[in-house]
Amino acid sequence: MQTREQLYKSALRQIQSNHQRACVIAQKQYEQACAEIPQLPALFGQLNRCKVAVSRCSVFGTPEQLAQQTQQLEAADAELSALLKKHGYHSHSFDPQFSCPLCKDRGEYQGKTCRCVHLLVRQLRRQEISALSALELSRFDTFRLEYYPNQYIAEYGANPRQHMEEIFNYCQKYAEHFTTKNPNLLMTGSAGLGKTHLALAIANTALSRGADVIYISSRNLFDQMEREKFALSSDLRQTVMEAELLILDDLGTEFLTQYGISFLYDIVNTRMLRRLPTIYTTNIVKEEMLRARYTEKTASRLLGSCELLTFFGNDIRLLEH
Repeated sequence: MQTREQLYKSALRQIQSNHQRACVIAQKQYEQACAEIPQLPALFGQLNRCKVAVSRCSVFGTPEQLAQQTQQLEAADAELSALLKKHGYHSHSFDPQFSCPLCKDRGEYQGKTCRCVHLLVRQLRRQEISALSALELSRFDTFRLEYYPNQYIAEYGANPRQHMEEIFNYCQKYAEHFTTKNPNLLMTGSAGLGKTHLALAIANTALSRGADVIYISSRNLFDQMEREKFALSSDLRQTVMEAELLILDDLGTEFLTQYGISFLYDIVNTRMLRRLPTIYTTNIVKEEMLRARYTEKTASRLLGSCELLTFFGNDIRLLEH
């Protein structure tokens, strides 16, 4: 998982590589045409000289001189165009074909990072998340409320479908209006109730809005941080702490150590102080179990910093098969 800075550097390298590739291809096409049409370099040279003469006359020349040079330019252009057309080319056949018309694949436009770089960063982040999850399948339009019982169930004290519809609508609004001012969410409930699906659906929408989203399972995060705990620096740690939206999935499935508990507290506390939203999902449904697993201090900070979304119903994964 790359940091935001690393993603931008990677995107910029790719785009600048596209610029170089487009120039090389255009040069090869020109050289090929010159081999077919020996007089082509001389005609291009003549055209360029006429353009320079017109520019000079527009500043220093008389109207008569400008008209004369413009006439010569038009004649040179017509002669070149006719020759190119005869051999199956046109006047722009040898122009580099850049993917971005604004920055011409240089990565900068009007002194700022071009929008093509921002778009590529989103694509790269989406690819990272897709490699770790079912991101492309987990959208709001693929979430099925009909899988939840549509009747009052005393065990839950509610109608599961109506309850989940409220959660679904909340998550959709959360995503559609996402900013870093959004609250933290703690999604709890038994396995297979759609917690990860809705968390990834939020990620999908937030990514499309340009947010830097990080998704990682609790098990993978804590395993890697355990391996890196004596390192002087960690890109993963920086990425997790700085993401505009962090989704920490399946909290409670990790192999827990004292360092892991300390690291979880650091995540919750640091991101809360930086006012960066985090979505936690967990199968731990009882508050006392959360406190017993992560200590009173860590659980209190986690519970106190999040809005609680409790999922209940039947295991969707069993109903789908």
